[in-house]
Parts: sequence; C-alpha cells; structure tokens
Amino acid sequence: MDKSVVMSQSPEEREYLRYLGEIDLRKRRVAELRLELEVTHERLGQFNTEYHARIGALYVELDKINLSTSEYEYRIGAIQHNGNVVLEDVEQRIHEQFSEQREHINQGEEETTDYERIYHHDE
Repeated sequence: MDKSVVMSQSPEEREYLRYLGEIDLRKRRVAELRLELEVTHERLGQFNTEYHARIGALYVELDKINLSTSEYEYRIGAIQHNGNVVLEDVEQRIHEQFSEQREHINQGEEETTDYERIYHHDE
C-alpha cells in the first residue's frame, strides 16, 4: 500500500485559484480591448485626415464661391443705388467689408493643404 502524502486544497484555496484565473483572463481581455481601441483610434485619425483632405478642399471652394457671389452682389447693389459710383471706392469697401471672410478662406486653404500633405504622405 502506497503511503505517499497527497496535498489537498481547501475550498478557500480552490476559490482563490479560480479568482486568479479569472483575473488573468480579464487582464488578457483588457489587453485585447486596449489594442482594439488603439487600432480604432488610428483608423479614426486616418479617416479624419482623409476627410479634411478631400472634403475640406470642397468647402474652401464653396466658401470662395459664396464670397465671390457676395462681392458681386455688393457691386451690383452699389451701382444700382448710385450709378455714378467710383468703382475704386466700391472695391476698397469690398476689400474692407469681406476681409474676415477672405482670412477665413485662407486659413481653410492652409489647413486643407496640411491635411492633403499628410494624407498623400500616408498613401
């Protein structure tokens, strides 16, 4: 008859080992989710760059068209209001009145150029 010692675990020890296993499993799941989050964040950044590179240019063009339209409407209104208007004066007023919009468009063009550079660099 074999009289070797057999170690038995108490219920508390078995429960403790089960908890350690669950902790290990959850740590692996957290690591997987962190990696997934990192990949998703990177893809979102790529999408954002592509969106601004492509759509940003269209918005800049739309802003330019809207500005041009507003300037022509201003010219037409000035001429209709006063047929003897000095065109240089009208152009000066247009330059002053629409300078903020022009600056906004310039900033949009710069941003779009930056995004296009990044987007085409990543391709």
